[in-house]
Amino acid sequence: MPTLILYPFRIRDPLTGLWLRARHKMQVPELQGRYSDWEITGTPEVRHVAPVGGEQCSPFQSPAQVHVISAERRDNGGICDNL
Repeated sequence: MPTLILYPFRIRDPLTGLWLRARHKMQVPELQGRYSDWEITGTPEVRHVAPVGGEQCSPFQSPAQVHVISAERRDNGGICDNL
């Protein structure tokens, strides 16, 4: 299972020279590539990323395919057995 290690950070605004706290977290290689002046401000957040399976919902799936899937589940002993 892949692991993401994300850090809270702040960057220096090139126009004003002030430090700005980022609202998101990033990995160190992404920080190095995106910002010239940055610093880590806290402990890392470790996320274990699960691979995407075929059971997850897709917003791009057509409604016809959704009805076919629900009909298959009903025929295979799903929740709708008693109806």
